[in-house]
Amino acid sequence: MHAAAYDALGLDHTYDAARVQAGTLGTRLKDLRHKGYRGVNITVPLKEEALGACNADAFALRCGAVNTIDLSTGAGINTDGPGFVEVVRGIQGRQVLLLGAGGSARALAVALIESGYGLTLWNRTPERASSLAASLGVDWSESIPMDGYDIAVNATSSSLQGEGLDMTYLSSKTYVDLYYSAEGDTRFVAAARAAGATAIDGRELLVAQGALSFEFWLGIPAPRQAMRRAVGL
Repeated sequence: MHAAAYDALGLDHTYDAARVQAGTLGTRLKDLRHKGYRGVNITVPLKEEALGACNADAFALRCGAVNTIDLSTGAGINTDGPGFVEVVRGIQGRQVLLLGAGGSARALAVALIESGYGLTLWNRTPERASSLAASLGVDWSESIPMDGYDIAVNATSSSLQGEGLDMTYLSSKTYVDLYYSAEGDTRFVAAARAAGATAIDGRELLVAQGALSFEFWLGIPAPRQAMRRAVGL
């Protein structure tokens, strides 16, 4: 996706993958900077560790996670939340049911609240949902609500594990999965589409957060259409 963006703009840049062990991120970032890398994206499970390895901005501090760092300045941000708001901006309705209570869920929740969305949380471990809801000042539910929302977001690990969620899908709602599969629809997306509902998989967020990272590093607009084509959208 990033390579496609660089090609579209004629930029002589590369985007590489690096596996990093937990507890070593700070050292690896220094090494990458010395090797001439300009910036990095951080993915699970290192987003929380990244918070202490950079100069995080106020939004990232509220999220408790960083996913993008400019190695030349040491500045860190979180593009997951703002990227997700881009994804749902055109969807009708302002009430969101957020399934999950991990780091990604918190980033989305903070961004949604700041953008004026109503929010209800659910998690398979009720105590985690209750704790996150209390810290954000929003409602939570012990069971997955059947109604009362316009958009349902799967931020649980179920799709990563190839599992579904025991919930009722309604054709009048929009369902968004943070994850995607090269083999086809996740079970969350497939169930929503089978019910006649609108369903969006994680490639939309992948592009949105990636474009914001691109713009943070380079200070120029990202070629979003080229990035979308690269991930099959």
